[in-house]
Amino acid sequence: MSASATASSAASTEFEGFFRAASLSNLQTEKMLVVSGADRPVLLCWSEGRPFALDNRCPHMGFPLSKGSLESGVLTCHWHHAQFDLQSGCTFDLFADDVPAFDVQVEGDNVWVSVRPKEKIDAGYHLRRLLWGLEQNIGLIQAKGIIALLADGEEMNSVIRSIARFAARNHRVWEDGLTILAIVARLGPHLSPTTLIYALAKGARRVAENCAGQPARHSAGGLNRERFQEQRLADWLSHWSRIRHDEGAERTLLAALDSQLTQPALNRIVFGAVQDRIYADGGHALDHANKSFELLDAIGWEEVPG
Repeated sequence: MSASATASSAASTEFEGFFRAASLSNLQTEKMLVVSGADRPVLLCWSEGRPFALDNRCPHMGFPLSKGSLESGVLTCHWHHAQFDLQSGCTFDLFADDVPAFDVQVEGDNVWVSVRPKEKIDAGYHLRRLLWGLEQNIGLIQAKGIIALLADGEEMNSVIRSIARFAARNHRVWEDGLTILAIVARLGPHLSPTTLIYALAKGARRVAENCAGQPARHSAGGLNRERFQEQRLADWLSHWSRIRHDEGAERTLLAALDSQLTQPALNRIVFGAVQDRIYADGGHALDHANKSFELLDAIGWEEVPG
């Protein structure tokens, strides 16, 4: 084997999973270059004596990041002035979302860029981004997560389940976001793909707004896993409902789960208690109870303890 063939073989092994993107001298001169990646335009940047590579599309509205400017390791998009760390791709302006970053290697005058982003982009990634968007109350990131999950083949009810879990852990009372999710769960099979995305995004947005500024919810749990008869639990729940004792009602419901009451039995004790104060709440307690049962039918009754 010739020396040149040996060198070529070594280079291809060393940079497996990478593609040759540009010459180092050209990048140092131009500071920013756009090249064709495996599935997207990739922006090469030379900053503070180092090369970096990012998806060239601003994650906010798709503006070419190559039209931006570099300073102190930060790339600024000139459309809405979102700023991104060159190394990680993370944004300092949360409305914009993070931009995928790529590994870069230099060999002589050759700049090699990884074919895939540093972080694996899969269903797990999109779910993390959806939950992060809910935590930060950023509608754009929520919608992007929903679109990507559905495109990856995730079932509608699975997406709804993730949003509902977030709601259950981040506020104490039933709000309109969960009501919207329950409605989407019922109507979803009859909606077009585009309308379904709009509906899910609306539900996610309202859930995030309901949770914004609220402390994480920590349940007191049931009654030390003791078991009780349905009638005793029904009497307790009706009593707590009449006197507006939230903690008592919650612990009684969790005790009902520990007692392994059937779904019809849970229906009886919940709607029996609601009827004792239906007019005091203008019907809201009945509506919320009804929607909570509809939502559980869609996402699975194993989610009840949450």
